[in-house]
Amino acid sequence: MSWLAVNFPQLQLDSYCQASAASPETRAIVVVEEQRIRQCNAQARAHSIRPMMALSLASALVDEVQLLDYLPGFEAQRLRELARACYQYSADIVLWPPCGLLFDIAPMLKLYGSLTEYLANIAGVFKAQKVQANWALASSTDAAKIFALYTAEQAPELTLFSTCEATTKQRLAALPVTCLNIPAQQIKQLESLGFTQLGELFALLVAHTQRQELARRLGYPLVAYLDALLTSKATKLAYFVEQEYFEQSLMLEQETNLTSVLMFPAKRLLASLEHFLTLRLTRAQSLQVEVLNRLGAVARQQVLHSTEPERSAAHWLSLLRLQWERQGLSQPVMGLRIRCQHTLSDAKQNADLFVREQGRTDAAQLLNRLQAKLGEQNVQRLRAETNHQPERSVSYQSLQQLVQLVPSTLADKLSETSSRRTSKTLPNNSAFTALRPNILLQQPRVLAEAVRIIHGPERLQSGWWGDEVFCRDYFVARNQQQQLLWVYRDPEQTWFVHGLFA
Repeated sequence: MSWLAVNFPQLQLDSYCQASAASPETRAIVVVEEQRIRQCNAQARAHSIRPMMALSLASALVDEVQLLDYLPGFEAQRLRELARACYQYSADIVLWPPCGLLFDIAPMLKLYGSLTEYLANIAGVFKAQKVQANWALASSTDAAKIFALYTAEQAPELTLFSTCEATTKQRLAALPVTCLNIPAQQIKQLESLGFTQLGELFALLVAHTQRQELARRLGYPLVAYLDALLTSKATKLAYFVEQEYFEQSLMLEQETNLTSVLMFPAKRLLASLEHFLTLRLTRAQSLQVEVLNRLGAVARQQVLHSTEPERSAAHWLSLLRLQWERQGLSQPVMGLRIRCQHTLSDAKQNADLFVREQGRTDAAQLLNRLQAKLGEQNVQRLRAETNHQPERSVSYQSLQQLVQLVPSTLADKLSETSSRRTSKTLPNNSAFTALRPNILLQQPRVLAEAVRIIHGPERLQSGWWGDEVFCRDYFVARNQQQQLLWVYRDPEQTWFVHGLFA
């Protein structure tokens, strides 16, 4: 078998820089875990700061250094995002926590024809994601891991692009025992016994007596591990499985309480979402946006809704900008995460070639902007109710209840609802002359001015079967300001204004 191991030495730090503005770094930045340097950028390396160095020593080497907390959960998520991006070019991928990927390249060579073509596609993914990667090929997964890790710092010229078992064994034999992926205590035992290179250990595996003695002194797991380095037999691995939903996050280099600063990572995340939806021929109708604090925890969560399914990054970015302008940030934040749990098929219904759809699209975009600017609860539509009492004949309905996971467009739904309401409420009689005002008052008010009746009466009487009995005679009247009013008279001969014609 042939394996490609890719190690990302500063995955979290690369993700931070990716979320920031495209300006060159001018300060030393390090990621710290338990008072030790875990990752450092080029400026920190220029001051001789290295991974695993004590924080106190690093602080003595440079006057100003920016410290970032190590976030294992964020790094694990970024690793899955990289695997998802590579899944378009490679079928068999294995996660190598905390910051590495393994690729089974033998099946893919039949598709690409050459190793160079395959590696060029994988390298293009890492370049687009703006992450540093150290990689190497070998005949076994354990050997590929050692080459990818060791060549990162010690010997970059030893990066392998050969999967021959003999070549793998020869180059492994030249490496020091300190590069083995075993506990530090066993490394000290090997050094105390006089072993300096892996070739000295491989020589003991040939003779049965020496092999047993090595196992007795250092344990059988070490012997099995050395055998795994040299064999190309298939081992049981948990291959990466592409998830059906979108989830991606980015972190900033420093905290901010300005939504304008978050627009840059939001733009990158939404571009990734658009690519995700395009590949699957799907669209999204709602997104979950989470603002993260310094520790990677959710500081605020909000949901973006679209009246019609959309995949355009510009569309979602405009809605997010309007919502942030209205709400703002109540505390400093340091990251952003976007999730899309549900998607809709991109199937389109056949339409007339000469039917213009521009009006529909503009109406849907207007509703989206109004919801983002004013709040979803403040944008509603009227719904007809089966009640003869005018103030109870209509109610307010949220647009999300109307368009939630519906295959038709909002315009089609509104048109269908309107036609159904008309067919139910109006009798099939052209002589029907009932008049209804454009503006209906929420509560009728007592008529306190002189008016002239120009139409009516129309009696509305209902509720005799229950407790809410009402009987009213409605008229259309004109006041001295020439306004058309909808007035009524109750059984006590009291007059009220209930609506205005406009």
